[in-house]
Amino acid sequence: MPPLGQACSLPGAQWGAWRQHVLRSGPSWLFVLVTLTHVLCCRVSEILALRRMDFDLRHRRARICPLKRRPEVRKWLLAKALQVIKNFQKNGVKRWRTKTMGMRGQERICDHWKWPSRASGFLFPSKYKPGRPMSKDVVSHAIVKARRSFNLPCVNTESIRSHSGRHRFINDMKMCNVPCEAGMLQSRIKDFKTYQSYGKPNEEQVARTLDKNRSLKRTMETVYQGKR
Repeated sequence: MPPLGQACSLPGAQWGAWRQHVLRSGPSWLFVLVTLTHVLCCRVSEILALRRMDFDLRHRRARICPLKRRPEVRKWLLAKALQVIKNFQKNGVKRWRTKTMGMRGQERICDHWKWPSRASGFLFPSKYKPGRPMSKDVVSHAIVKARRSFNLPCVNTESIRSHSGRHRFINDMKMCNVPCEAGMLQSRIKDFKTYQSYGKPNEEQVARTLDKNRSLKRTMETVYQGKR
């Protein structure tokens, strides 16, 4: 089987378009999960391990479980991330959808994701294994199904995967000139080359960055001053 390649970071308006498509096409839990991979800059396995008790919203922290021989971390929540999470906690995500129910045909169902009621409850519990979190395979299957109906120019939908939210946050940090050391700690990446390969800017972002760089503009004006 050929390698999948790197997950798309969906820079610019692409990320918002993808989230809204996921919200429309469902399931509701996928919208929450996709959003959390971005605002927490986490791998899908880290998000699936989250329980209600891992959030200390009063002190703007989220406990992220140990991974790959690295200790747990208590990530700082940016103001907007805190607002998003508080909204999920208060309101959940509720949508009415039409679902094919075999011989009964199509029925309207209420698809409602709720914040766990118990402190030890997983945000994304397994449907088939009580007391266990949802599996990555279930997430991957839901993303594959959602991206089949997602059409956006210049986006290779096959590269949209569970890691796309984390890659997008890395892209956001790079475009905002967050120091590499801080970016690597936030994304829990130890290797500098790996960090450099994630969240690369697209052509539009490169163009905007170059156009806003005054030093580069002055250099070009000096080089071509009085020349045709």
